Amino acid sequence: MAIPYEKLVEEDVNLGYGTVSVSMPAGGSATGRKFGIHSLLGGSVLNPLNHGAVGDGVASDSTALQSLLDLAAANRQTIWFPPGKIFKLTRGLIIPAYTQISGYGALLDASSLAAGSVTQVQSLVMQGSNNVGGEAAYITIEGLTLVGNSKGSTIFIYGGSNTGSPTFAHKPHDITIRDVYTNQIGSTLTAGIEIASASRVLIDGHYNVGGVAAVSAVAPIATPDDLYGLTIVNSTSINTVSYGYQVVYGRHTKIANCFVDGTVMNLTDKNGINLDRTQSFTISGNIVQNCPAAQILANGCLYGTIVGNKVDGGAVGNGILVTYNFDYLLDPTIDESSCITVVGNIVDGTKAAGNAIGFYGVKASTIVGNAIGPSGAAAEEIYVGDAVRGDSHVEDSEGISVVGNTLAIGAGTIHMAQAATDCQVTGNVASAYLGTYHDRVVNGVGGGLDFSNGVVMYRDAGTGVLTITAGLGVATSDELQIGGALNHDGTTVGFYGVAPTTRQLFATGAGHTVDQLISVLQTLGLIRQS
Repeated sequence: MAIPYEKLVEEDVNLGYGTVSVSMPAGGSATGRKFGIHSLLGGSVLNPLNHGAVGDGVASDSTALQSLLDLAAANRQTIWFPPGKIFKLTRGLIIPAYTQISGYGALLDASSLAAGSVTQVQSLVMQGSNNVGGEAAYITIEGLTLVGNSKGSTIFIYGGSNTGSPTFAHKPHDITIRDVYTNQIGSTLTAGIEIASASRVLIDGHYNVGGVAAVSAVAPIATPDDLYGLTIVNSTSINTVSYGYQVVYGRHTKIANCFVDGTVMNLTDKNGINLDRTQSFTISGNIVQNCPAAQILANGCLYGTIVGNKVDGGAVGNGILVTYNFDYLLDPTIDESSCITVVGNIVDGTKAAGNAIGFYGVKASTIVGNAIGPSGAAAEEIYVGDAVRGDSHVEDSEGISVVGNTLAIGAGTIHMAQAATDCQVTGNVASAYLGTYHDRVVNGVGGGLDFSNGVVMYRDAGTGVLTITAGLGVATSDELQIGGALNHDGTTVGFYGVAPTTRQLFATGAGHTVDQLISVLQTLGLIRQS
């Protein structure tokens, strides 16, 4: 059967949307639709240009696009923004449930949004509802480029907040944002993606420039479980002024394979990846650099792993900090961080007064297998100490294991500070020396400390002799402490103990061979031959 010529015109190889006109063999012309992938999908894909939008970057497309969004959601259709088009928004768009948007190569310009309500000043809004099934859910947005403004965040997923805004009974959920570019340059108050209570949100391949943060996700104090299952992967944050990624009250949170540069962060308390009172989290495989406070901060967090990250504070910031809850007076239900594992990270370059890895008021946690580069002149490569809460209570670090880390030369190296009790420091190595010490004489008394890095490491390679000194003072608990006054050439180690015999033998400062030292320790009952 012959194929009508009009059919050939309709499926002309001029791929894309719109129409094409061709000359007829017998004279005249025929007009047909251009053929593209959307032709194969039938009516399941909607083109804004066929539904009243102009896409020239000048005329407002807000009304046409909102109508199209409602139509697509009602009929379970996909909206396809054609590449090369600029769609101008003069008010925010509400994204209904079941909306699927694809827009690789297309741009939505919200830079001229007028001031208005919460839903009007955000570019794309997915909000909750007090009606069952009315909340934003099962939404996918991919490939769009979004230019934001200083009035609202570019993408706003909104279930409720503590700011007096409505809190919905049913929160947004099951939302995917993939390969989206957000531009918030010039804004110091709004984010590329802002989340206020939602569950099961995936952000994959997001690239953000400017704003207060690339992603800021917060749940209310009263209902912290409202931010559940947030995953941020393969994303980039540059030129933000406060955070790269901020999560407050997250539950089951993952941030992985992301890049954060904090060069333009404008306050000294800002962090690259900032987790606040978050539980059950994984921070892995990220590169974070040049942030003025910490590259990665876990504040008042529980049950988390910080693994395989590359962080570099340069001359301005700390590396990885795990702390007690800074906001204890605001939320006393959460105190210290606990059950945190910091493992397999590479940490370089921290500011002179900072830490490569610092634990402040942390319980039952581990620092293991990290590689730490040179720190600032007054910095600690690993620091474990206490912290003072807002109510002046001193929160100790307890049950911390510092195991198998590799350290470069630094001023403090491993520093177990005030009241770092029931801790283990073992199996760590350094490129030249290992300055493991506990400043109990200066800051108070610790107990149950197990230091087991030092005896062989400090032996003089040429003579096999250890120089024994009383160090700065005498300990007041019953463990053997290896540390104290250390020379960088590795020839001096301080041994402190409560036994008078120990003090008498070690206070002379005389040199002893390793065998003599072992004999003394055996006599004191501190070691035994296996």
